[in-house]
Amino acid sequence: MQSPTNANGISQYEAPICKIYYSYMTGIGYILQTSFSYLIVIASFAVRYLIIFLAEKVKFFSLTKETKTVLTSVFWITFLNYGIIYLVAAFDYRNPNQPIMKKLFSGLYPDFNALWFNDIGVLIVQIMISNMYWP
Repeated sequence: MQSPTNANGISQYEAPICKIYYSYMTGIGYILQTSFSYLIVIASFAVRYLIIFLAEKVKFFSLTKETKTVLTSVFWITFLNYGIIYLVAAFDYRNPNQPIMKKLFSGLYPDFNALWFNDIGVLIVQIMISNMYWP
């Protein structure tokens, strides 16, 4: 069975965009993407344990106050690491009026599309799966 071809007679699997995507998904870029997603999870766990350690060293008047401080701190670290960083890191702000905005937000995706979900959505799912096993 032959693969479908376009009007120029090029197979859909031999098109330049497919070659770039295939090399990205099987090359060093994919390995780095996966490694960085797990490094963020490991860093988040390290910060979580550091917060718990520091909360134990600070002498709170009640266990409830200590637990509330740990819960609030862990929530904000998790929210920043898994929510805000992934959204802002890949955001592309097109045609900004300020040059600093162009430098800050020069990512790949100006909107949530299939490619965003393929790149960033997969990372979020991987992190949620790892948090499921190591809460």
